[in-house]
Amino acid sequence: MWRRLEHTVVLGVAIQLAIVIAFNAIMLTPRWKFQPFAPTANGGHFYPKDWSADGTALLTAAGSRFEVLRSDGSVLLADVVGAWPVWIDDRRVVALEAAQDSTFRLVRLDTVSGSRTVLGGPLEAGSLIADGRGRVAHQSVVGELVISVLDLADGHVTARLNGYRARTWTSDGALIVRRPDRRLANIHPEAGALFRWQPGDLPRALATDLVDMGQVAPLSPSGDALACVCASRPSVSADPLSALYRVPMDGSKATRLAAWHSQGGSGQPDVAWLSETSLAVIDGDGLSRVDPGEGKRTISGLSAAELGFIRPLGRVYALGDVVVAILQEGAPPGSDPELVVVDGQDRILLHRFLDGANAPVIAVDGAQGRGVVSTEPQLPGAPPIGFFVLQFR
Repeated sequence: MWRRLEHTVVLGVAIQLAIVIAFNAIMLTPRWKFQPFAPTANGGHFYPKDWSADGTALLTAAGSRFEVLRSDGSVLLADVVGAWPVWIDDRRVVALEAAQDSTFRLVRLDTVSGSRTVLGGPLEAGSLIADGRGRVAHQSVVGELVISVLDLADGHVTARLNGYRARTWTSDGALIVRRPDRRLANIHPEAGALFRWQPGDLPRALATDLVDMGQVAPLSPSGDALACVCASRPSVSADPLSALYRVPMDGSKATRLAAWHSQGGSGQPDVAWLSETSLAVIDGDGLSRVDPGEGKRTISGLSAAELGFIRPLGRVYALGDVVVAILQEGAPPGSDPELVVVDGQDRILLHRFLDGANAPVIAVDGAQGRGVVSTEPQLPGAPPIGFFVLQFR
């Protein structure tokens, strides 16, 4: 009888413990919602571009105009004239404003006070790349390839790099650049060798045995390496074979991480770091993870075959070990893009179809664990509304 009673007590405790564990697991599992964000002030279709480093303001842009919104969606700066706006610190933005004779000028705006300052002399048509820490470079978009590093005190040019295209700034103030290889111009117009340029020095080659073939080269969280879609120099030909590589910033030999499935060269999918050694990728296989020792592993339910995509395209973002991605069919055009959120155990937390043939844009705020997703207008003439993707714990 005592054994039977003991068995009953143990069984009851086990059941209660299982209920508690299951309840806690449900409560602790990140829950994601898709909720409205405030429309832009003038009802125009602005796209989210980038959060300020402290997450208090969102920069949105469309063509030669931009707006800045507070984190609650209210308007901080409304419908400002300026192309290629970028953050230079937590509260100031610089942009290019058309001047006379088809030239442009650099304009600095304070998003809090609203003050506006014109910096430096005329610039050619181009784009801006900044690091949010007071560094900015201008690169030409027509004619010769020229990168001009600008002083934000008065706008004068502090350095000029001829024949390069800017990729990204590093945390220590270096600029990662690519020198296009003319031999590949007919196949990959901007493919070429990677370099690291430090102010006061000449560009130093990275991964000397590789050619960067991709559109993105994101830095790892520590900034010690970048991920590239590269091809080995000996295989550069009419049909170079690309793979995903980890390229150290110290100039040491790159590491091949996984094969890259380009699916017939149908555009350039995306790459995002999840940790110093793990990546999320979108390529011809669908949405995958790349982990040390495991290679590339397509996430269940999000492979190209399961999605019904012939040529998957999209953008992928990381919030810790959580993957946020926009997936879309590359051909035929017109398919609805899909928003997915996947946790560190490859569980799909959110999978939602979005209206509109154009792939939405996401601006991720890593500090707050959220992202704003642009959408197309729901009804003819209706203003578009951005959406927060919020994580609750």
